[in-house]
Amino acid sequence: MRIPNLSEIPDLAPAPAGEYGLQITKSVMKRNKDDNRDGHVLTIKVLGEENVLPINHSLWFGSAEAGDDKEKANGMDRRAKEFYNQIGIDTSEDLEAEDFVNIEFTALLKVVPNFFDNTPENEIVRVVQ
Repeated sequence: MRIPNLSEIPDLAPAPAGEYGLQITKSVMKRNKDDNRDGHVLTIKVLGEENVLPINHSLWFGSAEAGDDKEKANGMDRRAKEFYNQIGIDTSEDLEAEDFVNIEFTALLKVVPNFFDNTPENEIVRVVQ
């Protein structure tokens, strides 16, 4: 048995900056082990584009355990609420992570260096309504 020639398989890369249709493919709640802050991590695919890296979009919530004062906590929670409302999620009731899977929306993307290793990746600039 041999490993096939893989040279023809294209590498994944970020989409060029621009406006794209997006779809949430994975949604999980996580706790940051460094500061005990709760976060919502979304994996998002770019629709209609081949060989594009998935987008990882994280929303972190304010936490007294993490040392956030009320103003900082409200600011973090407000950013999450704004994003959820922009993609059509009703934030007036408790939500489960799985409520977000398969939601489609349009957003402006830009290319930025990854925080950990400086490789290029997409970041959501804003949701287009």
